[in-house]
Amino acid sequence: MMEIERKFYISPKAILENNLLSLPFNLEERYYLFAKDGIELRFTKITKPQGSEFTFDRMSLSNGMSVSRVVRTKERIKISKEEFSELLRVLKLSKPDISPITRKSIIFSSNPKIEIKIYEGSLKGLVRAEIEFEDIDASTKFIPFHWMGMELTDHILGDDSCIPNLSTSEIKDLISKF
Repeated sequence: MMEIERKFYISPKAILENNLLSLPFNLEERYYLFAKDGIELRFTKITKPQGSEFTFDRMSLSNGMSVSRVVRTKERIKISKEEFSELLRVLKLSKPDISPITRKSIIFSSNPKIEIKIYEGSLKGLVRAEIEFEDIDASTKFIPFHWMGMELTDHILGDDSCIPNLSTSEIKDLISKF
């Protein structure tokens, strides 16, 4: 499946003004098995009010496209809790101190699909709007809402697979620039 997505920084002020913290959310815990040369292998636990869901994704930059991360190929399969636990066990063999990327995910709008991602842990302070589009034309024509800040699609803070390679101080420094 093709994923066409742009990402924008959301300021703390915009969060309060738009009452985003009062909206229902899912909690996502994501781990990366592999991230190199535009390919990512990741697995996620998504805790919803009705229970948990577990997924495994393979993401890759789309062939023939620019190096921009707007268009990527996404292959997702649902996995069991046991499969998730085994993936985490195997990952911790090589990275015993690994922590998940943890974030609240709020569905703000369905057309276009806009999700607000509020990060926790070492990424506390990072909030992004992720907008998914039906086609490239729609993504190009999209005018960000007035409360959306700098575009992060091709920024290191727009790419969760890069974040585990950063120290806490590097993350805080990057977030402070907004």
